[in-house]
Amino acid sequence: MTTNDIADLRAALATMQDQLARVSESTTLHAQALDSLERLADTPPPTDAVDQADPDTTPEPPAPAAESGPPDLAVLIPWVQANVSGWCERKLSNSGQGDVRWCTRWYAHPEAITRFWVLRSVQIAAASEGPEAVSAYLRDHFDHHLGVLIAPTGPFNRCTADLHEPHRRYLTTEVPGSAYSGQPQQ
Repeated sequence: MTTNDIADLRAALATMQDQLARVSESTTLHAQALDSLERLADTPPPTDAVDQADPDTTPEPPAPAAESGPPDLAVLIPWVQANVSGWCERKLSNSGQGDVRWCTRWYAHPEAITRFWVLRSVQIAAASEGPEAVSAYLRDHFDHHLGVLIAPTGPFNRCTADLHEPHRRYLTTEVPGSAYSGQPQQ
């Protein structure tokens, strides 16, 4: 076996390991989504809203309250698909050299998860307040956070629409009394 053959086998193995990791992530996300759906199915509808409703109209469910807990990807992924990636019209960089970056695996970027979770919460609150609040949400929150995420210096800076590059931590903190090397941790 030649050195090139070994290199090719290693490259194939690395590709398969990456595919396996993606399948594992996808399986976990689907399991979380199914768990959420099962919890919803097991929850009976509130009887007081149905009893008082006009029989000729279907009652509208109340707007969900904004969550203050940790992000739930089973909730967040469909929200991003519907309210960001499936709705937002921005010209993306296909070469990785442009101003607007998007990562199809945005959920692998911790900063993106946090920013989208906050956006979702603010959008829910704004929707219940009316059109002026939605306008303020778009101007003050959506445009700001999306601008940070897709900027050349944002978390997707190494990604393209077709390629996810793992994030790298560039900000470091020196711990007093430690042997700090000054090198970013990966």
